Amino acid sequence: TRQLPSRQLRSSVCLTRRSMLMLVQVLLLAAFALDGVSSCDARSLIANHEGKRNCVYKDTMGIKTIGIGFNLETPGARAAIAKVGADYDSIVSGKTCLTDQQVNELFEPSYQSAVSGASRAVSSFSSLCCNVQEIMIDMDYNLGDGGFASFTGFIGYINAKDWANAAAD
Repeated sequence: TRQLPSRQLRSSVCLTRRSMLMLVQVLLLAAFALDGVSSCDARSLIANHEGKRNCVYKDTMGIKTIGIGFNLETPGARAAIAKVGADYDSIVSGKTCLTDQQVNELFEPSYQSAVSGASRAVSSFSSLCCNVQEIMIDMDYNLGDGGFASFTGFIGYINAKDWANAAAD
């Protein structure tokens, strides 16, 4: 499977617009098939798409990454790693890895940012069923706030609850 780039590099997304829209079509169909099963928490969906690695690896863009798509090369990465109780230099060099708890602690701020970004971009966000909310959060996590917000036609269809056109956009 293809791994998406780190959260902080969403403006240089590896997927083409067509590929992303095809993925959205599949996810929207799945969302309606599963409606009522979800708890409006996209953490598992994102972790399944991004993958979860406790040790440093290079993403598809060649960026040193850890956890659930956390970019180790961005400003603030050293402080974020220290905040979860790990040594940045040791992590980046591959000498040590993060624990599952540290991975989850590192993921949470990016996840919360994606929830906020999706909510800001989609005016009807709070009225959407959980599965559609989760897809919006997943898209914002992968594309970043600006990247996701640039899908204005798609977001308009979502706000109008025009699922067929949203899937086709």
